[in-house]
Amino acid sequence: PCTAATEKRDFPSLATDVNYYHLNNPDWIHVLNTTLPAELYYKEHPEYFMMDSNGNRVVSFRPSYTHQCFSNPDARRIMLKGLTDITKAQPGLHRMCFEPGDTDLFCLCPKCVEFNGTKKTNIDLLMDFSNEAAAAVKKIDPDMAIYRCAYLNRCFPPTKVKVADNI
Repeated sequence: PCTAATEKRDFPSLATDVNYYHLNNPDWIHVLNTTLPAELYYKEHPEYFMMDSNGNRVVSFRPSYTHQCFSNPDARRIMLKGLTDITKAQPGLHRMCFEPGDTDLFCLCPKCVEFNGTKKTNIDLLMDFSNEAAAAVKKIDPDMAIYRCAYLNRCFPPTKVKVADNI
């Protein structure tokens, strides 16, 4: 487990303190930023990250607030690899939560909106990704359970996607 979150730090040091900033602990909720860190991917692949209502690809000043584009197949592949790597690296964990950024924002690119069928929530596309991730980690650890948070605009149940048995 990461203890860096409890250490007192001044704000300027946060920008370079990746361990604190990414909190690579699957018990912590916002781990997708560890699997697709903006510092490594945004400059060359802004399409991996959310599009705002003005059509701009954006990331947050704080990684735990950053949202990914769940309709981008390359972004999904990278996040899935990260989640399976976490599962392999922590045998016996048996549970994982991975939420997008800690805000009510989400990707409004045309593909995401089309899949979700709305601009009010991204729960269907997020659950589609969650199902794919649940299947991938279950191959490594058959006892692995994924939990989702009913939070902000993700409180709605999915309408198009059936939830996997290990979520």
